[in-house]
Amino acid sequence: MTVPIENGKLKTNDPANDAFKAYENNNSLLQGEDLKNAGAYSSWLWSGQIASGGVAGPNNLGYDFTVGDITVTKKVLNVIGNTVNRTYGSLLKKDDYGLSIDYELSIDGFNIFNDAMKTELDGKVTITDSQDTIQNSQDTGIITVGDEKRTKNKGTYEWQAGVKLDDRLTGNYEFINNGESSTTTTVHGKSNVLARKVYLNNINASTEYGSKKGLKADGNVSLQDNSIVYGDQVSLKDGASVSYKADGEYAANKGGRDTADAGTYDNSLKIDNAALTGDVDKLGNYELVNNATGSITVAQAEMHVKLNGVERTYGNAALINGTAYGVNGLTGNVNGDNYAAGNVTMGAVTDDGALTGALTGKVTNDADTYKWNADVAAANDKLKQNYKLVVDGGASVVKPATLQVSLNDVVRTYGNAAITSGSYSASGITGLVNGDSYNAGDVKVTVTGDGAIAGVSGNRVTNDVDNNYTWSGNLTTDNARLGKNYKLELKGNGKSVVGKATLTFVVDDKIITQNVPAEYTGTANGLTNGDTLAGIGVGGYELDSSVNPLIVGVYEDKIGVLINGSLHLTGSDSLLKNYRVEVNPGTLTVLISSDPTNAYWFGTAPWDKERNLRERKAEFHYVAGGMSL
Repeated sequence: MTVPIENGKLKTNDPANDAFKAYENNNSLLQGEDLKNAGAYSSWLWSGQIASGGVAGPNNLGYDFTVGDITVTKKVLNVIGNTVNRTYGSLLKKDDYGLSIDYELSIDGFNIFNDAMKTELDGKVTITDSQDTIQNSQDTGIITVGDEKRTKNKGTYEWQAGVKLDDRLTGNYEFINNGESSTTTTVHGKSNVLARKVYLNNINASTEYGSKKGLKADGNVSLQDNSIVYGDQVSLKDGASVSYKADGEYAANKGGRDTADAGTYDNSLKIDNAALTGDVDKLGNYELVNNATGSITVAQAEMHVKLNGVERTYGNAALINGTAYGVNGLTGNVNGDNYAAGNVTMGAVTDDGALTGALTGKVTNDADTYKWNADVAAANDKLKQNYKLVVDGGASVVKPATLQVSLNDVVRTYGNAAITSGSYSASGITGLVNGDSYNAGDVKVTVTGDGAIAGVSGNRVTNDVDNNYTWSGNLTTDNARLGKNYKLELKGNGKSVVGKATLTFVVDDKIITQNVPAEYTGTANGLTNGDTLAGIGVGGYELDSSVNPLIVGVYEDKIGVLINGSLHLTGSDSLLKNYRVEVNPGTLTVLISSDPTNAYWFGTAPWDKERNLRERKAEFHYVAGGMSL
């Protein structure tokens, strides 16, 4: 069997059964020069060294060995360019780990070279072109626009560069270019333009505790600065919105409520429906990375604290009608809460517009509706956290005080509506408070009724004489503050008096002749109010019964007035209900009769000194024409 030797090693045709090795583990089967550099070498077989079977001893049977010169040829090197990655819009080269790199090469199979070759080749196969030259003119992923170098659109391109073998290695190594050995070559690598990752700005959002309106972004969802390059018509599409992360702190606190508790929740926000839009030729160069987040701030809701209404009377600080300072209720519950007045505590009253700011000497301000306020604090931790207490001032009402008004007495004469004494006005006021100093003249009275003249009609202008009529009226005032601060109240109706009219009877004097019937007359002065003499009981004029009209004589003041069937020669206040009666009685003169049948004429009548002397006087008076005797 012939066993060829290649490069110092036996080559077998039956590797499964042949086990050639140096006997007793000698270093080599061949003896001669070291096979270090490329070239031709002579060698021979060391006798007694060839063995088969290892430690079993020499066994050369069946084998013929041929030994000739050994030729070592140059190692052909194949170089490979690395892959450089760029982001669209950036010339900076990156590898898969994001580290900045250069255009570089590697030797194919270098990792299986022996240590001597690795050491020998290290740093001796180099790129001859500069990095700038490669990038500016030998990378097809780079283009020039005007004076600016730019990347092409996203895609895979190629770069190339010249490579030179160190002069010290040209004896043992070579490049093969188109079948020709060379110490130089061209290396090719991939140049990837990757999609440009664009990021959203972090954004915060806010809402109000318990709001059903959802989250409101604190600004607009936007791309980070310099995200879009080269003036590309690419932008963020409308419609992006914010919401909370389902696994965030906000969501955990919110649960099934409308919002979480008031506070700030970091890293709880996400952006939904974010997308790029624009030039379709450029959109592929961008990759939107939506990893933006932000905090969610839940502001306190307002809880309105309603205070009780209180009341007091003008000029008196004491509260009335069962009113008291206190909390009436809460309004503004949201988020399923049900807080009530018992969940807050009221401190000191801080202000009461009915009292504060009063003028010196005043107890209250004017009658009106004011506001009172107090310090109110939450008595519940969650109420305190989630709500801002807004105290709505309670109504503080100052009610008018009562001012009692007395009325003047009015007096009129029967039959005359005109008031002769007093007036329709206030005579006095009682009940002033708060340092006020009004007087009766500040109150105006509008008459609403007067019993003295009520119901009269026709010629009748007053009712009958009486001291017990009353009059009343509506009370007003032109003084604004008086009218505001006091309720005017009649202390009682005013007295209205109808006094008696004066009725004067002037009775006519009468001269008669004995035994001649006489008609007595007179004049009534002062009859009023539609009265008639007969209607008031005046029966006419009559001679006093003490006078005998048959007896000649002069009877002074003996003709009077018949009132209610009685003759009155003098007046009196009590004769008539509505009149003070004055009587000027008349005088009767009885003259002697010329009738012969008259007993007095012939003297047949009994003698009466008084009567006869009067008769004689009258006769003389008559005959002599009034001559006195």
